Amino acid sequence: ILQGHAERINCVAWSPDGKRLASGSWDDNIKIWDVATGRVLKTLEAHKGRGGVYGVAWSPNGKRLASGGAEDYAVKVWDAGTGEVLHTFNDHMSSVTEVVWSPNGKHVVSSSEDQTVMVWDVSNGKLLHTMSGHEDWVSSVVLSPDGKLAASGSYDHTIIIWDTASGKRVKTLKRHANRAVSVSWSPNGRYIVSSGGKGDNTVKVWDVDSANPIHTLKGHKDRVH
Repeated sequence: ILQGHAERINCVAWSPDGKRLASGSWDDNIKIWDVATGRVLKTLEAHKGRGGVYGVAWSPNGKRLASGGAEDYAVKVWDAGTGEVLHTFNDHMSSVTEVVWSPNGKHVVSSSEDQTVMVWDVSNGKLLHTMSGHEDWVSSVVLSPDGKLAASGSYDHTIIIWDTASGKRVKTLKRHANRAVSVSWSPNGRYIVSSGGKGDNTVKVWDVDSANPIHTLKGHKDRVH
């Protein structure tokens, strides 16, 4: 049992080597844990003073972390070893709901309650794309295994697939009866799995090429996170 946060924990992420865990909390902090010993290796005062941490993600090489702020609306990139802030991105206009790294470690992608998905160049700290098209909060974002596509789930009941190089919309998946809360991409890149909010209560498996659901998994009695 890893104990140390003063508030509820919103997100956790394994390091690529499986030896460390990063956790983000409403206490404004990120903690990096040694999984073998349960010891806190480092505490990052991530988004202090304006709210908690909604998303945390490791870079592919395990040397950096990205985090998203609930109330400061910021995306931060950290040196996981020293705890130094390398970049702070302030272009979102509302809570950052999730952050993910590109497979090559060059970009960070973030989703937000401001209805956008943003792509950042980590080498120079520049905003590359603002992807707009959702009509409500974007609750989650995930990249395809090759990093060429992003899928975002939204409270507007849809999932949008984006081209990360151009920032353009590729297609929209529209079959949830309520908000699309979370999304995940299959390792072979052919399928997307999404979960539905309260009143939908389903998990859907989508064929990326056809943009059609091939399975709707029912059985939950309440929303699926």
